[in-house]
Formats: sequence, structure tokens, C-alpha cells
Amino acid sequence: MKAEVTALIRRWQAGEAEAAEELFAHTFRVLRQLAGRQMRASGDSELQPTELVSEGVLRLLQHVPREIADRHHFVAIAGYAMRQALAERARRRGAGKRPQPADRRELATDLVELTLNPDSLVDLARAIDRLAELDRRQATIARLHLQAGCTIEECAEALGTSVSTARRQWRGARVWLRRELREYLDDG
Repeated sequence: MKAEVTALIRRWQAGEAEAAEELFAHTFRVLRQLAGRQMRASGDSELQPTELVSEGVLRLLQHVPREIADRHHFVAIAGYAMRQALAERARRRGAGKRPQPADRRELATDLVELTLNPDSLVDLARAIDRLAELDRRQATIARLHLQAGCTIEECAEALGTSVSTARRQWRGARVWLRRELREYLDDG
């Protein structure tokens, strides 16, 4: 199965449209589960997970990423595309709003719990972009972990690094992001 998905990725990257359809069919169940987790974390209850997967797939079809290594990496990139779709929805829905304590939602990860307003997804994306200017590797870990919903182990695999290195990079990113997103953290 893993080799089959990797072969489909290579065919898709080579321009075979039918390979893209097969690839998405093979990974749909995993992508739908990931979409559900992302929607719960963001507090978005207006979409169905299948709709979010479709939005993410459309984003990926617009420009085929050339750097996809394998199935885990593909799922991480698709997860990131879905998170971007959620961020855009939040931006449109709440442009100009600031978080109110009653509106806060919990974005839980296996290493940290940030309490964020659903509309703060835009600010999270911007903070990660600023982190990328300082440390691209930490920003990539943060994107995969917070936005794509990957575990630290999946991040390490996608980036071809050790789990301990990925954890160390995540710790640095987490400290930096906590400082940047201080106004969204629920300390009480």
C-alpha cells in the first residue's frame, strides 16, 4: 500500500490526472479523519469534513507540490491545504474581530494546549510565517504539527530527521509561538 501510494504520487507529479484521482481515493479516509480533527480544533462547525477535504484537494490540484516524499508527507501537505482553507474561512467570517474570552476554543496538541479563538487561525498562520523568516525548520514543524495535525513522529518522518531533533525544533517553535500569540492564550 505504501509503495503504491508513493508510485501514485510520482505519476501525479509527472502530470497524470488519473493518478491524482487514485491517490485521493487511496487517502480519502485518512484525509477525512484529519479534516474532522482540524475542524474540531478550529471550532468550525459549518462545514462537513468531506467538504473540507474537497477544498484541500482543489488547492493541491491548482499546483502540484514537487517535494512530496511519501504518503505521510502527502497527508501532511494535504492537511496544510485544508488548514489554509479553514484559515481563509475564519478570515472572511471574522475580519476585524478580536477574541473574547467566551469565544475561545482549545487547540490541543500532544505536547501543548493553546486556547485560541477560532478566528485566530489567521494570526497563527501569520506567526508561523514570521517564524519561517527566523528558522524555516521550526516553522515547518509548527505547520505540520499545528496546522496539518501531524504528530511529532510524522513530522520527523516527513522531514527526514530524527524524532528527537523534531521534538527539539518543536519545543523552540512552541516557545516562540507562545510569545507571539500571547494575546490569544487563556492563562486563566
